[in-house]
Amino acid sequence: MTQHAFNLFLEEVEKQNINLYGINIYQHDAVIAKHYLQPDEPRNIYSASKGFAATAIGILIDEGLLSLDDRPVDFFPEHLPNNLNSGYKNLTLSHLLTMSSGHGRGLLQHDERSSISEKDWIRFIFSQPLASNPGDKFMYSSASTYLAGCMAEKVVGAKLIDFVYQRIFRVLDIPYPVWEECPMGHTFAGSRLELKLSDMLKLGVLYLHGGQYNGAHVVSKHWIDTATSYKISTQNQSNTDEKFGYGYQFWMCRYPGIYLAYGLYGQFVIVFAEREAVIATSANEENSQKLLDVIWEFLLPSL
Repeated sequence: MTQHAFNLFLEEVEKQNINLYGINIYQHDAVIAKHYLQPDEPRNIYSASKGFAATAIGILIDEGLLSLDDRPVDFFPEHLPNNLNSGYKNLTLSHLLTMSSGHGRGLLQHDERSSISEKDWIRFIFSQPLASNPGDKFMYSSASTYLAGCMAEKVVGAKLIDFVYQRIFRVLDIPYPVWEECPMGHTFAGSRLELKLSDMLKLGVLYLHGGQYNGAHVVSKHWIDTATSYKISTQNQSNTDEKFGYGYQFWMCRYPGIYLAYGLYGQFVIVFAEREAVIATSANEENSQKLLDVIWEFLLPSL
């Protein structure tokens, strides 16, 4: 990464009025560039939270406590409505992680979470109609991540936030965070984890190094490779870089071999495995694709 390329990137951000808060670039085992337009303080990283939740689930799969074939209906019999759609019996953890639950709309997105009267969000999910068979179609839904997180909580007997802190954040030297909870006290795995940008970057570094961080093992390389490889088509998405497929809570993009954790308004953790690099951004940009386009044009060629 040349200083000239980094300066051109920052100039283009300003020229296009992109509301960037900060950027960190890591390559060859060091942070090689960083710039802050706002203080590096904990902020809502929106759906980039899903990358940390997926890592926790990967640990539990590594240890045999969860399986991709596990069925949510078996975990939560006390939350099932009497008129349960029979299709839910085919729903697995794998479907939740690939956003292919069968629902016809995204559930428990921000507006709905703040407005629904049902306090049992697990029952709420199971009471919704299914528009397709689980596994058939991608439908982005934070409810899928939430339900997967509740499955993780069930097997560890603790809140997801506490498990993530003990098994991931302590190794990555990240302080105990703020993370949204549902009315029943379950960690809302799909969003509203609050982290500094410099701590977001560490997720990408962990994945770049195959599940190791500063020599400490966190999760298997097998999980890293599985979670970040193409699992399902996302052609129905609107943004250009959302059309290239989805893994287990990680997005593919227009460039093969590059994947990302992707949060609303430009919260990105982008892993460039072949170039041994990670780029993380914090922003409040309505058009997050615009920020990605500038990264591809000005930073990618210089990595």
